[in-house]
Amino acid sequence: MIEDTQRIEKLCKDALKKVGGNFYKVNTVSDGIKYYERNFAYEYYHQIRLQIKENGIKIDVSGEIPKSARYFHELESSIPSIQIPDIIIHKFDAMSYNQIAFEIKVTKKLTASEIYKDVNKLNKYTASGEERLGYKKGILIVINSNPSTIINKARKNKARIEEIITDSKKKILIWYIDNYKDAQIPSFKPAISVIDKDYFKK
Repeated sequence: MIEDTQRIEKLCKDALKKVGGNFYKVNTVSDGIKYYERNFAYEYYHQIRLQIKENGIKIDVSGEIPKSARYFHELESSIPSIQIPDIIIHKFDAMSYNQIAFEIKVTKKLTASEIYKDVNKLNKYTASGEERLGYKKGILIVINSNPSTIINKARKNKARIEEIITDSKKKILIWYIDNYKDAQIPSFKPAISVIDKDYFKK
C-alpha cells in the first residue's frame, strides 16, 4: 500500500508538470485576466487520469465528490459539515484504498488564512481510525501565488500550518509552482516546490 501511494504521488506530480501555462490564468475578452480554479482543476484531473491509465493502475480519479459530515469529528465552526475535495484518488468500493485528496488554489491573492483552512481540511481527510476517511496523502496545490512567502509573513497562521503539517509526518504536503510568473511563456515548464514537515526545520 505504501509503495502504491508513493507511485501514485509521483504520477500526480508528473501530471502537474503537464498542465499547460494557459490553464493558470485566462485572458478573457470582456474582463481581462481571470483566475479560474475549476479550469485548472479539470485539466489537472485529465492529466492525472492519463498518467494512471498509461501506467496500468486500476484506481478511480474523481472530482468534487461530497464527503459526509459523519467522517469529520470535532469540526471547527469555520469548516462546513459537508466537504468536497477538488480531486480524490481512491476506489469507490474500498474505503481502505483512499489514496490522495487534493485541494487546489489558483488565486493571485491567496492568504495565510485560506492556506490554513485547506491544510486543516486535508488534516480531516487524512485522519485514520473508525469512521474516518483515512486518505494516505493530502496535498494542497498552489499556483499563481507563493505560499512560502505568504506563510512566513503570517505569524499566527504559520504556527497553525506548521503544527498540522509537522504532526502529519509527511501525509500533508503543499505543492507550489515556483516559476508561475512564466506560465504564459511558450517554453514554460512548471518547477514544483514542496512544503512538508522538513520545510519548517530550515
